[in-house]
Amino acid sequence: MILNFFKLIGFTKPTDRTATNLKAFLMVIKYCEHGKTDDAVYYIRNGGSKLTSLASHPMGKGAKGTTSASGAYQIVKGTWLEVKAKLNLPDFSPKSQDLAAVSILKSKGALELIKRGKLEQAIKKLPYKLWTSLPGKFEQQKTIAQVKVVYEKAGGKYI
Repeated sequence: MILNFFKLIGFTKPTDRTATNLKAFLMVIKYCEHGKTDDAVYYIRNGGSKLTSLASHPMGKGAKGTTSASGAYQIVKGTWLEVKAKLNLPDFSPKSQDLAAVSILKSKGALELIKRGKLEQAIKKLPYKLWTSLPGKFEQQKTIAQVKVVYEKAGGKYI
C-alpha cells in the first residue's frame, strides 16, 4: 500500500528503501503525536477523546482539546479540507489519513529528504507549528534519540 502513496502524489518508480523510509517517518509522527504507533491512533482527537467514525474529519475540537487536530497525524480542519480536495479523499480512513500526511510532507519539501533517509533534516524542514510534538518543535514530546529508535525499528535507513 505504501508504494501507492508515491504514485498518487506524482512519484514514479519508488524503491523499497524510499517506501520503507516513508513508512518509518509516518511511524515517527504517530509516535511523537500519540506516544504509540498502533492503529488506535487513527481514532484519536486532540485532547484524547475518541472518534466513533472515520467517515469524515470531525471538524470541531475534541472534548478536552484546543484544536480540531484529529487522527493519527493530528491534522487540523483547514489542512484536512485542503488535502481532501487536492487528493479527492473519500473519508477519514487510515488510508486517507496516510495519504494526507504524505501529501503534507511533499508540500513542505520534506518528502525528498525522507526518501533519502535524512531523518533529522526532514524534521527540521517542517514548519514549527506542524506536528508540534516532533523533536525541536514547540511541543516536543520525544527526543531525537527516541525518534531514531522508532524510525529504525520501522525499517528506516539513514544515508
